[in-house]
Amino acid sequence: MLREAKLEHLTLGVILVMIAQTWIALCGARKKCQEQGRYQTAKSGWTSLAPWAEDEGRCIRTLLDLMPRAGMDLTTLAKIRKDMGEENPQDDLFDELVNHARGSPNAGLLN
Repeated sequence: MLREAKLEHLTLGVILVMIAQTWIALCGARKKCQEQGRYQTAKSGWTSLAPWAEDEGRCIRTLLDLMPRAGMDLTTLAKIRKDMGEENPQDDLFDELVNHARGSPNAGLLN
């Protein structure tokens, strides 16, 4: 029903934007971890996880939650392919172009 109403595209778009934003935040947090380290030491000697390292972990957990919702993990992709069956294979964008080139009289010649 959602597919017929084309609503899955709208909801998937929202999740993809969230994944992209989270990925950008993860890259920034990882860079800061590489430059400044993952831990901070207080004057008292107490060591704790730096806020940007906590951000990194939060981003990873968020991506692990969002990616299956968008069909971007192997388990979900396998389930989708199984549910679609053989009658709805993925489109091959270059299939016509490749077949046309193979049928050309000059197909085996090098330029």
